[in-house]
Amino acid sequence: MDAESLMGLAGGLIGLIAAAIGIYIAFRAFGYFEYLGGSNIPAGKRPVPKSELMRRLRRLGNRSNPFKIIDSGKSDFEVDWTIIDAKWLLGTSWANKKYHAWLYADDKRKTVRYCEMITEWKAGITDSGFGFRATLFRGVVLFQKERAAMWSIDKDGKIGKIYDYKFDPMDVKGIFKRIANDNGWEFVQVVTPMHASHE
Repeated sequence: MDAESLMGLAGGLIGLIAAAIGIYIAFRAFGYFEYLGGSNIPAGKRPVPKSELMRRLRRLGNRSNPFKIIDSGKSDFEVDWTIIDAKWLLGTSWANKKYHAWLYADDKRKTVRYCEMITEWKAGITDSGFGFRATLFRGVVLFQKERAAMWSIDKDGKIGKIYDYKFDPMDVKGIFKRIANDNGWEFVQVVTPMHASHE
């Protein structure tokens, strides 16, 4: 085999390896290798029936918590927390930030699966200058703690505090994890809502 043929063969092999890596990354991104639970049930805890677990989790949707629990067609329920929803400078500037999660209790594996999403929209004059910004994150939030406050002219023309908030996703998912574990269920975070659903 001559040098030109060897080069062609090597190039083809490199192309196949690159394609395989690309396919693997794509599958990972869509969550096809996601761990869905079933092997880390808390030791010494007997899992309560799913109906009882759901009753205990749904009780978290009360006035003492900053989030709401809403019914869902695909998951057992969804968690919704409006962190900021404010307008200022006579309504010419605004900010909206939300935390959302999908929760599904897999009765076969005794696993609570949980997927998070954070959305943020800011427009006008904000704490970072003038302009428009939109961000969306969906999957597993590993670490995020925020504290922010802003004073300006409000939408009615009065000077005052526009918003003042603390945000830590663990304030929400930590509660769900503790209740799941205390009731003998594993708690697993997943990267796509598809894996926190009945389908």
